[in-house]
Amino acid sequence: MNIQPNFDVELIFPEYEPHFEVDGMIKKLMNTPRVSCHKAPGNHGFMNELSKNFKIKCFTEHTEYLLKIISHYIKK
Repeated sequence: MNIQPNFDVELIFPEYEPHFEVDGMIKKLMNTPRVSCHKAPGNHGFMNELSKNFKIKCFTEHTEYLLKIISHYIKK
């Protein structure tokens, strides 16, 4: 919460996280320069194949999204 990044950072949160209130965390982080946040439709572990909360559709969509972002920066 107290870090000021020197580059753009995008954070992807689950809809539910047992250790903190997701919407409150996003609201606080949105005031941090160079930080953007969005909430994915899944619970903690939605992108972890070993998690009981793993969702293949969500995993695939967010992996493709992240690859698109990464490829944009690689082409620069």
